[in-house]
Amino acid sequence: MSNNSEKANQLYLQAKKAFRVNKGVDFFNNEFSIPTELLLIEMGRIAEVGREHKHRQAFRQIFDTRLMGLLEVNADFDQNYLGKDILASILKQERKKQWVYFGVPIKHNSSTPLPFGKTIKLDGITFYSIEQKQFEKAHNKKCLDDFYEKFDENLKHRESRSWLLKDFYFFKARVETDDPMAGANVAIDAFKLLNICGTVAQNRSSYRHTMSSTATKLKSRSILASMGLVLVSSEKHADCEIFWSSDIRTKSDERLEFTTNQERVKSFSMYLRICNEDTPISKRLRQFLFEFANALHSEDPHIRQLGLWRCLEIATSARGTNRSEEEVIKIIRNFYPKSQSWQQQGSLIKDARNKYVHNGTTLERDVWGSVDKYINWTQEYVDKALSIMRWMRDNDIGKKSSDEIDAFFDLYLMPPSTLALASKMDKGRVKS
Repeated sequence: MSNNSEKANQLYLQAKKAFRVNKGVDFFNNEFSIPTELLLIEMGRIAEVGREHKHRQAFRQIFDTRLMGLLEVNADFDQNYLGKDILASILKQERKKQWVYFGVPIKHNSSTPLPFGKTIKLDGITFYSIEQKQFEKAHNKKCLDDFYEKFDENLKHRESRSWLLKDFYFFKARVETDDPMAGANVAIDAFKLLNICGTVAQNRSSYRHTMSSTATKLKSRSILASMGLVLVSSEKHADCEIFWSSDIRTKSDERLEFTTNQERVKSFSMYLRICNEDTPISKRLRQFLFEFANALHSEDPHIRQLGLWRCLEIATSARGTNRSEEEVIKIIRNFYPKSQSWQQQGSLIKDARNKYVHNGTTLERDVWGSVDKYINWTQEYVDKALSIMRWMRDNDIGKKSSDEIDAFFDLYLMPPSTLALASKMDKGRVKS
C-alpha cells in the first residue's frame, strides 16, 4: 500500500470511529468532520481530481454519499470506490441540460445603460437577460411560491419585495450538469466574472476620500451583491430546485455608473476577454482582478488594505517564491522613479501593512477620524500594478511563459541607469 493509500485508510478509520461514537453523521463534530474532509482531499489527490477540476463538485457529492453508505454498514475502506470509480461514473453519466435562473440587484439610474445586451458570455456559458414575467412563466406556481416565500423571509427585516421591480434583474443560463446543485454552482461561478470585471472597471482610478467624524466610510465597493436564491429547472421546467448561492444575502449599496464612461466600458470588455484567455499573463491578471474586486467588497478597512496588498503580491510575485515587502513596493515605486512623494507613499503603505500583520496595529486615523487615505494610497499602487500588467499583455510579455513575467519584474527593480546600460549593451550585441 502506498503512503497516500495508507494515509487515506487511516483517515477512514478515524472517521469510522467517530461515526460509531456519535451513532451517526454529525458534521458539526470536529472528531468526525475533520478526518472526513482530509479524506476527501486525499482521495481527490489519488483520483487526480483537484480543487480546480471541472467535476470537483460532482466528485464531492458522490464521495459524501458513498462514504456515508460505507460507514452505515461498517464496511472496510475501499479506495477505488471512494476515488477513481467516482470519476469514472461521472464521465459515464449522461449529462443533463438544465436551466439555471437567478436574479441580481443592480442599482443604476434609468438613464444609465447596463454594460451588456440581452446576452453575455462568461467562462463559456451564455447568460440571457430576461424579464421578471419570463422568469415567472418558466416555472410552475408551487416553485415560484416557494421561491418568493424564501425571498420574503430574507427581506423581512429590510424592505418589501417591491424593490425587485426597480433594481432586480433576472438571468437564465443553460448548463450541462450531473445534478442540479452542480449546475447552480457552475453558473454562479461563471457569473461572478461580471461582478469582478464590472467592479474593477468602475472603481479603478476612483478615489473618494471621506472625512468621517467617527469612522471610515469606504465609498468604492462591489457593484453587485451576491445572487441569493437560484432556481434550477429541468429541461421542460417540469420541476425545480432552489438553492442559496451565498450567505451574504443583501443588496449592494453601490450604484452602477461606469457605463457612462466609454474608457471604463472598454476596460470592462477587456477584463472579460482577459478572464477567458489561457496565457500565463492573463491567468495572473484574472487572479489579480478577483482579489481586487474582493478587496473592494470588504467594508472593513484593514481587511480591504490586506486584500489590496495581496494584489501587489499577485502582480509581482516570482513563481514558487514570494518577494519581500520591500521588493514589492520597489517595483511599483519604479513606475514614477523621479517622484519623491510616490516613493514616500510606498513606504507608508508597506509600514502600515507590516504594523497590522505583525503587531496588530490598526491604521492610524487623522483629525477627522478617517483612515481612507491609506486605502486610497494603497489602491493607487494597485492601479499602477494593473497598468503594468495590462501593458505586458498588450506587448506579449508573459504570453508564452511565466518565466518572462518573473524576468520582467526582476528588471523592473533595476534603477533607470542600469536599464539604460543594459539597453546599450543589447544594441552593441546586435551590431557585433
